[in-house]
Amino acid sequence: GNTVSFSGTAAPGAEVRVYWGPAADLSAIGVAGVTTADADGRWSITGRELPRGTYRAVAMSFSRKLATRPGLAIVPMAPLGGFSIERSSRA
Repeated sequence: GNTVSFSGTAAPGAEVRVYWGPAADLSAIGVAGVTTADADGRWSITGRELPRGTYRAVAMSFSRKLATRPGLAIVPMAPLGGFSIERSSRA
């Protein structure tokens, strides 16, 4: 199967949630995982195996320390942080 890993940067100590689901059915998008960014702001989440298809994913973070609002999307540019998705195939 195919396992998907999500990683990125956010404010240090921020809670990060990744949502994902089939691109064709937005009602099926759910939480892939929740984690906390480390002291350098790095975070990662390993998702479940996925069948072949097209998916949507979004990462959102919230930092009490920095008083950011819930739902602040992480985009691949500074200063908000980065977001990457990697797929690994297992035989």
